[in-house]
Amino acid sequence: MVNTLQYSGWYTPLKLEVQADRDSSGFAEVVSLGQTSDGKKAWLSHDSYHHNQLAARIFPAWYQPSNIEQFQILIMMESMIFW
Repeated sequence: MVNTLQYSGWYTPLKLEVQADRDSSGFAEVVSLGQTSDGKKAWLSHDSYHHNQLAARIFPAWYQPSNIEQFQILIMMESMIFW
């Protein structure tokens, strides 16, 4: 598993969670909930071994999730629609 993930200067991770492998790489994913430099909440997912960013969502200013679980179902539903 990865020891360090580097994030862009526009993003500050506030919470991290290790989740099951969704991209079939064989390695767990590290999901973070954070804040952009302009104050919006964002969600980023990284492969824990290769460090690749797998997905990112920046939420509208009016939506301020405080836990990863709050929008995880929304992301899963979105992926079912688009895949």
